[in-house]
Amino acid sequence: MSTKTKKQLEANIKKREHDLDYRKTFTTIVIAAMSFVAGLFWRDAIQAALELFPKGSGILGKTLTAAVITALFAIFIVRVNQKTKKMEQGLDRARERLEKKKK
Repeated sequence: MSTKTKKQLEANIKKREHDLDYRKTFTTIVIAAMSFVAGLFWRDAIQAALELFPKGSGILGKTLTAAVITALFAIFIVRVNQKTKKMEQGLDRARERLEKKKK
């Protein structure tokens, strides 16, 4: 393997590691924000259920909204984590190729 090719591969791996670190941090922030929003919907649903004079459709509507938002966020979180895992696997393969070429 030429020095240039090896350096290019090492630079590529370093960039991908940086991208992965950024994505992990961003993913954590997004998940935290979505969890917070879902929590606010659940808070509203619970408050509506505990009102002295609850309105039937209000409680049901808020509870349904909270459940739907939670489900959508959960699906989004799973997808984001899958994409992050694929990035990690790609980076691992690149590292393995580099190790093989070093030998």
